[in-house]
Amino acid sequence: ISINKKVPQNDKKVLWFVLDEYDPSYVRNPKNPIKLHNISNLIDKSFNHLSSYSPSDYTLQSMPSILTKTFSKGHSFKDYQLYLHKDNNLKIKFEINETFLGKLTNEDFNYEIISEVLPYCSMLKIKTSCKDSHNKPFFYFDAIKQIYLPAGYFSKIFEYFKKREKFNYEIIDKLQIKDDDLFVSKKLSIKTNDLKNLINNDNNLIFLHLFIPHTKTEVTKHTTKAFNNMMPTNDTEEYFLNLKYTDFIIQKILEMINKNKKQDILLILSSDHWRRIDSPNKPKPSLLVVKIKKDNSKIELSEKNSNIFIGDIILEYLRGNINKHNDITSLFNNNEFDINDVYIWKKN
Repeated sequence: ISINKKVPQNDKKVLWFVLDEYDPSYVRNPKNPIKLHNISNLIDKSFNHLSSYSPSDYTLQSMPSILTKTFSKGHSFKDYQLYLHKDNNLKIKFEINETFLGKLTNEDFNYEIISEVLPYCSMLKIKTSCKDSHNKPFFYFDAIKQIYLPAGYFSKIFEYFKKREKFNYEIIDKLQIKDDDLFVSKKLSIKTNDLKNLINNDNNLIFLHLFIPHTKTEVTKHTTKAFNNMMPTNDTEEYFLNLKYTDFIIQKILEMINKNKKQDILLILSSDHWRRIDSPNKPKPSLLVVKIKKDNSKIELSEKNSNIFIGDIILEYLRGNINKHNDITSLFNNNEFDINDVYIWKKN
């Protein structure tokens, strides 16, 4: 499908960052060995949902459910097409017209999808307005490496000779990362300075699904390097390392927004699910922080609800029906949620 660009109704901008497995219980936790100052400062000037649950603990189930505003109980593939399963055996096809993105197109709002996690371009069969690492072509020198030296061996050799520092929470907490080492997506070569162009383009929505702060991904190689090759020795150390790196990214996102002349900017930070290792069989709240540039009021919502309604926030903001943080509260109050609708993927 080729998404035809239209003249947008307005120049309102939404930046939606999905931070993979970002668990909000780690924010402002006094037991943390590191401090997450930037997201804490952001929360003081934003709408923060304290009990917003993802529809699933599994990314492939959760994100399509959020985009289609569908509570589902599993999924399947048929002819390279993803289907979400409802309770009544109804199957929802994961395609543009079933997502809120289709509504954006119908109302003359433009969008762009950027992902280093799920292959949205192929899953939604989009040829334009979409970029993910799974469709990224190899460049000339990449091909040489692929042909003459298997990628796995190359990575192991590189890791073997790399100087390593003993992991130290105190040093990590105080260390300042150089701007040259800050990437919104290292995999897609998107630096923090590139955010300026994303904010200034004619798309009303920029959707970015990033691996940070998820552990056991390619991101950790870069975050380790950014923190002077300080190597984590377990999953918890790796998670905190990635959380701290993510906090620097959040700082740069806010700087770029504040420096930009545009005033009608909505920032959404959310997660696809909580940290599974902390609660493998029971749902926990996921991250959902929303910041309207022109509003610095602090609004917190504690009543249980779901980030499956993020699409509604975006649509209502672009339509001009959400202008302050308190308006978002009204949206959640008008939507029902049952925690039993959260689907826990059963591992065999």
